[in-house]
Parts: sequence; C-alpha cells; structure tokens
Amino acid sequence: MRSPSTSSTEAGARAALAFTAALAVLLAAFLLGAGLGADRLPFSPEGAFSDAVTTHWPNALLLRRTVLDEGALPLWQPGIFSGTPFAANPLSKVWYPPQWLVLLLPPALHLNVLIWLHLTLAGLGAWQWGRATGLTRGPAALAGAGYALAPRLIAAVGNGHVDLLYAAAWVPWLLWAVERTLRVGGRGRAAFALGGFAALCLLADVRLSAYAFALTAAYAL
Repeated sequence: MRSPSTSSTEAGARAALAFTAALAVLLAAFLLGAGLGADRLPFSPEGAFSDAVTTHWPNALLLRRTVLDEGALPLWQPGIFSGTPFAANPLSKVWYPPQWLVLLLPPALHLNVLIWLHLTLAGLGAWQWGRATGLTRGPAALAGAGYALAPRLIAAVGNGHVDLLYAAAWVPWLLWAVERTLRVGGRGRAAFALGGFAALCLLADVRLSAYAFALTAAYAL
C-alpha cells in the first residue's frame, strides 16, 4: 500500500510533466509564429544584424566543423581579425554542455532548439521554485509561464543574446535549490544540485552569473 507522501510525490511529478508539456507546446508555437525555423535566426525588428548571426552561429559552426571534420577541440578562431582565442573565450560556449548538441544538428537549427529548450527550462524552474515555496499549481503555473515569456527574456532572444537566455534559464533553478536546501529538506542532493546549477549558469554567461550568484546569496540569507 502506498504512503500518502509517495502518492503526493507522484501527483506532483505528473503535474510538473503536464505543465512542462503545455509550456513547451506554447513556446514552440510562439517561436514559430515569430518567424524562427530550421534555417532562420532571431533578429530584432528591422535590425541590420543579430548576435545570433554574427557570434553564436559562427561559434557553433566552428565547433561542429573542427570536432567532426578534424576530430579536435577548436582552440583558435581564425576568422576574426588576425585570429582570436576560441576555447578560452567564455562566449564561444565550448565548455557549456548543451552547446555540444551542435554535433547532432545544423548550427541554425541547433541555436533555435536551444532557445526553445532554455525558455522551457526557465519556465519549469520557476514552476518548481514556486511549488517549493508553497504555491499551489495554478499560481506556480502562472509564475512559470510568466518567467518564460518575460519581456526581458524575449527581448534577449530577439536580439540574438542567447547566452543571456541560457544563464537566465538557470536562475530559478538556483533559487529552487536554495529553497530545498535550507527549508524543505533533502539537503545533500539539493546542495549538490545547487552546485551543478551554479556551474551551468557560470558556463552559460559569466556576466549574468555574477548577478545570479548575488541574488542567490541574498535569497539564502
């Protein structure tokens, strides 16, 4: 016979799964309606250029070609000025695990899939954080959808600032891990998760992670 806590955990997992599926479909429809596709990258309205085109697409292409064609890690970017460091540049995303999805997908599709995945992760993180603080499913769902579709995140996507989106997606997960560690219980696993989310946020964007860590520390206090 199942204990009430087990049944509650399973119900919570089903609710999270249902929310994630609904949010993923909503975001996919939104992004496709905004013009993203397998061979299209985000631009601001009437913009002449986008960071997704001038920086993130070339970085993804260089990583894909160097690894698949040469079997090596790209250390140098020869196409900018007289060459610049690549693996040592945090903006190249070489050390950010999801970036390696480009080995399976063409660079443009890869970037758009990562945008969709990180928006979904952002919304799910806000849902989980809200639930950990005691919110019921309705308010938690509103918080999750609101964060995933926040104007600041959508503006970052529209300007091609995908690295900022990547880092922002991990912020609610950091706060969730703090909540789980200090108040809800399960400190060992939650503390381990906190370290993992912090590392992903740092690898996603060094700049935004500084603010994220300060926010996390203030929240913990």
